[in-house]
Amino acid sequence: LDNGILVNHQINWLSPYKDRTTIVVGEKGALVADTAMADLTFYENGSTRVQWDQVAAFRGVSEGTVTRYAIDKREPLVVEQENFRDAINGIGANHVSMREALETLRITEAILESAREGYAVTL
Repeated sequence: LDNGILVNHQINWLSPYKDRTTIVVGEKGALVADTAMADLTFYENGSTRVQWDQVAAFRGVSEGTVTRYAIDKREPLVVEQENFRDAINGIGANHVSMREALETLRITEAILESAREGYAVTL
């Protein structure tokens, strides 16, 4: 990205399983969100040096503490319907504005144009 952040997208429609993970890697470790199972896990970088040089070259940083966060696991369709009801009734803030929805659509159309035409689209 323009701000120096590296992004990688892997999409696979062929596998027989659904993998819905988002991984954010930072200087202290990796935060993994599994949106299919509603799990959030932080893999902390370790502070111990790996003694075996060949393994150290392959593995990178050592493994540290792994923290799995407790998140309420609610049925997604129920949550969607509750948020829709609240939006109609003018309560709650668990919905996007029309402006946010239009911006998302604009970005999606730019992604499709870029893929179709083979060049970067500037927004």
